[in-house]
Amino acid sequence: MIAVARKEAKDQAQLTADDEHGLEFVGFLTFADPPKADAATGARTARATGLQVKVITGDNDRVAVKVCRDLGLDVAGALTGKQIEAMDDEALAAALPETTIFARVTPEQKSRVIKLERHRGTTVGFLGDGVNDAIALHDADVGISVDSGTEVAKDAADIVLLEKDLDVLAGGVAEAGASSPTPSSTS
Repeated sequence: MIAVARKEAKDQAQLTADDEHGLEFVGFLTFADPPKADAATGARTARATGLQVKVITGDNDRVAVKVCRDLGLDVAGALTGKQIEAMDDEALAAALPETTIFARVTPEQKSRVIKLERHRGTTVGFLGDGVNDAIALHDADVGISVDSGTEVAKDAADIVLLEKDLDVLAGGVAEAGASSPTPSSTS
């Protein structure tokens, strides 16, 4: 959401921060990027197959919490990149079981979360489609991207899904688990 305000700038070639006073509020611009219609189904399938879904995003934590709740995902807790930066590895590793959302994180912080989760003994699958996901895709046990992702993400991934659909991923894990004598835990 962006607030919009205006003020007459008579014959001014350049504006400065001092010109940002005495503005008339006009309104708000809002932008929405809703989850795909089938995302909630994919989240339910993932949960039913025993997958633990966590969100590691550069986006705002409040937005991530809302989207997860809209999709029916239980949110145990959220940490921001700023909070993660202030934690040593021991403290962050202790927080992992109680944290569902890692928001406003850098690519390096995504990697750190994944490495610590793996160190705890969890098999980690990471789904990412952007340049900023490449390190995390490499550090996961299984890096997963989508055909519409950036070339960097697809190159870093172990698997590239032809459909951007969480249900396809969860179904594949369920099918693999059904044919495997020892199913593993996946984040």
